[in-house]
Amino acid sequence: MKKITFLIAITVVINALYGMEKGKEQKVRTFISTMIPRVVVVQDDIYERCTKNADITIFGEAEQIKLGNSELSMTPLIGNIRITHDNYIMKRNKIFTKYCDSSYESDDDSAAIKVEGERFIIKNPHVHVERKKMDNQFFFVKEPQLFFVPLQNNQSVDDRYIYERTLRQDGETFLKTCKYKGYVAINEALEDLGHCYKSVLSTVSLFFTKDHTARSIAIPQLSVGLGIPAYRAAQVAVAAVVEFIAKHGYKDSYGLIELVVHDSESFRLYQNLLIGHGLNKKEIVLG
Repeated sequence: MKKITFLIAITVVINALYGMEKGKEQKVRTFISTMIPRVVVVQDDIYERCTKNADITIFGEAEQIKLGNSELSMTPLIGNIRITHDNYIMKRNKIFTKYCDSSYESDDDSAAIKVEGERFIIKNPHVHVERKKMDNQFFFVKEPQLFFVPLQNNQSVDDRYIYERTLRQDGETFLKTCKYKGYVAINEALEDLGHCYKSVLSTVSLFFTKDHTARSIAIPQLSVGLGIPAYRAAQVAVAAVVEFIAKHGYKDSYGLIELVVHDSESFRLYQNLLIGHGLNKKEIVLG
């Protein structure tokens, strides 16, 4: 009886959100940094942009597989870039995207939405996922995924986190998997996340010609929703982008790097992190 009541409550909440959002225009916020090339934080739906699409959009491979993309199989090496000839992508519906609670931790396939500070657990998140045809070019990148295991009576919270890294041995053709636990697992996953952003920026820049002066790329919040805390993931993302620009500059690289987030909390977080790197703020609100 409790389970039925709970499911009814979730259904009522989601239907109510659909009613609230119907006919409501999405407000898009844009933070433009003073860095060259331009680094821009955009609060928008990465799958259905209200703002102009970048030349190339990045999607997380592990997240796509989690969303049920049957065209993909898991790539073993973190930071590996995959070009697809299929222009379809799996995406959460608009309500799920907007209210998705990225801080929710789970050791099963459940997800969560947060409405006015209250969290609602979604036990069947695949019901709220759909297949969408994309009009612009996009690549997949293998991002790190942090796992959680149910705690036993004799375990500490530190034992809950598990991270596995697959790497290629120097001079060898076979792959080796290393397993980490606890807070070491979090740190190793964050290190690989930084490598992931740098790999994306370095590899994708090779696809542009010298005549392609705009050279824009859009990157979502990689690994958020895959166990890595949103705040730590944002720190890594901004640091990796700033480091890449400091090393490569803008020549033959990019004219525009977009960091696309889906909620106002993440927008403020990325904005403050960029300001923390000494960049003046310029914010534009559209819609």
